[in-house]
Amino acid sequence: MTRIFLSYSHVDRRFVEALADKLRRIYGHDNVWFDEGLDGGDIWWEEILEQIASRDIFVYVLSNDSVQSDYCQAEFTEARRLQKQIITVQARDRTRLTDELGDIHYINMANGVDDADALTDLYRSVNKRMTKVPKRTPKPLWEPATPRPVRIDEKPRSTNAPDIDTPTLEIPLAERENARADNKPWWKKPEFIIGAILIPIVAAVLGAVIQNMGNNNPHQPPNPTTAVVKNATETPIDAFTPTLSGFQQLQTTEAEVTQSAGTQDAFDLTATQQFISDSNATATAAQFAATETAAYATLFALSATPTLDPLQVAFTPVTRNTDWTPYERKFDGVAMVLVPVGCFMMGSEDGSNDKQPIHEQCFDQPFWIDKYEVTQAQFQGFGGKQAISPIFSGNDRPVERITWFEARNFCELRDAQLPTEARWEYAARGPENWIYPWGNIWNTSNAVWNRGLSQGTASTGSIPTGISWVGALDMGGNVWEWTSSMYESYPYDAEDGREADIDSGNDISRVLRGGSWNSGGSGLLRASYRHWGFSTGWDDDIGFRCARSYE
Repeated sequence: MTRIFLSYSHVDRRFVEALADKLRRIYGHDNVWFDEGLDGGDIWWEEILEQIASRDIFVYVLSNDSVQSDYCQAEFTEARRLQKQIITVQARDRTRLTDELGDIHYINMANGVDDADALTDLYRSVNKRMTKVPKRTPKPLWEPATPRPVRIDEKPRSTNAPDIDTPTLEIPLAERENARADNKPWWKKPEFIIGAILIPIVAAVLGAVIQNMGNNNPHQPPNPTTAVVKNATETPIDAFTPTLSGFQQLQTTEAEVTQSAGTQDAFDLTATQQFISDSNATATAAQFAATETAAYATLFALSATPTLDPLQVAFTPVTRNTDWTPYERKFDGVAMVLVPVGCFMMGSEDGSNDKQPIHEQCFDQPFWIDKYEVTQAQFQGFGGKQAISPIFSGNDRPVERITWFEARNFCELRDAQLPTEARWEYAARGPENWIYPWGNIWNTSNAVWNRGLSQGTASTGSIPTGISWVGALDMGGNVWEWTSSMYESYPYDAEDGREADIDSGNDISRVLRGGSWNSGGSGLLRASYRHWGFSTGWDDDIGFRCARSYE
């Protein structure tokens, strides 16, 4: 669960309301908090402190007004005291930042909350910072809690007001003491020396244990939640990382190491400080230099970012195809790829008018779709039934000569269903509305097409360069693919009856997508192209793939 606190100046209230609405659509209404509906006074400030304490991420909305606001400064100080994950968002240009805020790389949303690039960066940053939240609540850096500022009535400024020279935020004395912010560089402090000595030792022990475990379990299966991409190797999800000062980086790393299983007691910061006090530990400048390199390597190796939960990522709206890293999972041995929430423009002005008008389709829930077309071996393995056997036999070849009813019944055997044509097109085109599954440029080598009867179909997934943005293969060519949708005019509306599951009748036509091995023109392989067939009909170039809702 991602819980977010928004700190802002009331001059920027409309911006924050719009921003909160965007965040609540993704992370839930109650998980995004700002001071809507609260009155002033001590009770109000107590509520602010409680909300900051209960949240994982503190979002500071930057403007000259918020930077000079005593209340925003106090909220920011409290978030630092509690070691919250901090993200800064610039609401207006020409904002002058203090040194503390300047050390944090801000997300520029001066063009508004509808700026797709900035919004994507914000979602990435939230997801990235969530991986940094320790399992145990960290100890406050100092006590007591930040007091309520003395209220000063300020006259709100207009959004086009000139810049304000903002005084530098003063760090409380307790923070300076407990954070050890003296005149020494952070790498020359006794705490770092102890960490530099202890961490490599423990890391070496852990490495030996892990290596020994690996030797004893040479065939241990991979973690089922590991991201798998095009070549079946793990690729970490690209995420935005705010820039922190050297001391903030060390604090973050210390918190992560402190929470590592089996090493909490050894690396607890308070215990380290007590050890230093008891032993009167000292070191020379030469000792610092000798341990600095090793400590850097060990600290950052231990703080490597873990793979994000796909649920967290898939519910983040995608605005660019390249922002999504394909994620694959097997259901009963069948590889499926995850399709995240987002929107695209369904249809095209090219070719026949059954693809018009172009209209927006949005998905507020992720879903899965088969990575490959259903193969003959898979069809037989799950007990699928078809009246006419495929003409192009081969375990890895797609099943063909199959009716809509036979395809539907097979998907149900897998607790899945045929994809709607909207789902199919989104999985093929993505939010950037690509013309073909692989992009906007036609490439004769990216699909199984323009073949004769002597060749017919190819093994599924035989052309990896034709992969779609979500990691699905053969969405252009090989066999036409049944969808669940009736062949009706646009705009597509899932509630107008076209998704009705009518169990009889040869006169019901259903949509086919993707082109096939005998398609002689590139237009038939466009991801927006619509073909159709009667529900009881079959042909040697008609197959299918299944989809399922997110689990």
